[in-house]
Amino acid sequence: MPRAWLQTLVVLLATALVLLPSVGAQADTLTGDSTTGTASTVSPSTIAVGGTLSYTLSGFPQGAEVAILIDDADLGPGGQSGVLGELTVGEDGTYAGAVELPADVAKGAHWLRFKVTAGKDIPTNAVRTLDYTNKSPYFTVADVTIIGGGAATVPSKPTPTAVATPSVGPTPTATTTAPALAAHGDAGDSGAARTGWASVSLPVVTTVLLALAAVLLVLSVIMLIERRRLLAYERELEYAARR
Repeated sequence: MPRAWLQTLVVLLATALVLLPSVGAQADTLTGDSTTGTASTVSPSTIAVGGTLSYTLSGFPQGAEVAILIDDADLGPGGQSGVLGELTVGEDGTYAGAVELPADVAKGAHWLRFKVTAGKDIPTNAVRTLDYTNKSPYFTVADVTIIGGGAATVPSKPTPTAVATPSVGPTPTATTTAPALAAHGDAGDSGAARTGWASVSLPVVTTVLLALAAVLLVLSVIMLIERRRLLAYERELEYAARR
């Protein structure tokens, strides 16, 4: 009897583990912004119109081909419409590069979308390679590029003509009207990362608890059935002894 109980418990626990969702890379079904386990950065956080934006990407399958879009632009029927650039993920799942923003990108807050266009599926990943995607932190397109939080500014284009004016006071510093999320890119990135991990961890923990509760319920039912069988068997022995 103890051996049978042990075998039943092992089978039930194995079934629960199979039914649990993978906690590795998986599509973010809550927001659809990024595949869990992926990450990206952009620099600088404020860039001039037509400037060059540096980026890093990590957590993607090795060898996957990735298209870089702006603001989730459509790939288009030919696969090239709205594409700022393309890259091939390295052996460690990372890549670093830069893209030049088109001159027609409007001023204001934007983001990059990294989307896999080709690649082989990895058996150990719960997500198909073609489903991998990542939304970068926000950056702001403005008249000037601000490096290091405004320590230096670079005009987006040379001024055609210059008019000399007498100096009447301190030179005003360039300011931007970026949203708080774009102006504080680093803080927003860490907050978004914490929110993303929290949104993924909560469903996993809930599923584990539900699975364990189901196992306990099944074990309770089995114990009740076996107890009734044991009582019936004891009654039969008593009846046979009386006879």
